[in-house]
Order: sequence, then structure tokens, then C-alpha cells
Amino acid sequence: MSPILSPRSRLQNTEPKPSAKKYLPRLAHGAILGAFCLTEPQAGSDSAAITTSATRHGATYRLNGTKSWVTNGGEAGVYVRLSRMTDALAGSAKRNRIF
Repeated sequence: MSPILSPRSRLQNTEPKPSAKKYLPRLAHGAILGAFCLTEPQAGSDSAAITTSATRHGATYRLNGTKSWVTNGGEAGVYVRLSRMTDALAGSAKRNRIF
């Protein structure tokens, strides 16, 4: 797997360091599974059509929406969720971000 597309690399590059230190060693050693939350009832797995939103509230984000068919959902120790940015930092493109 390409390091650019690797879930491990993605988490390491997008999450704050405390989260990376907490989850990456356990994921790498197989102590916990990761879950990927993309699919939505109205959008399927089309990431351009998702409606789950992420709105900045101070130093955190408020996530709002529904996911379905979560990979490893019942067994995971950490969940990575794709959401659409709604704050000014997203710009007019309303880009997606992994949380």
C-alpha cells in the first residue's frame, strides 16, 4: 500500500499528536482495529455527495450526520470519519476532511 494512501499515514498526518500516540501503536500491533466511516444512506460511498458536516467550535469540531456500513464498526477501537467542512476555513469548495 502506498504510504500516501495508507490509513496509518493519513491518521498520523491529520490527527493531533496525542491521538497519534494513543492509537497508532495499538493499530500497528493489532491490539485494536480501526473503522472507516464513509458510506451514508443517501450518498452511498460517493465521497463527493456526503452530507455529514463538520463545523468548527473553538478548538474542536462538531460532527453532524449519519453513517452506515462502517468497516469494522462493531469491533473497532478507533473510528475515522469523513465529513464535509462547513466553516470559513473550508472556503467555497466545502472540502471533505477526515476526523
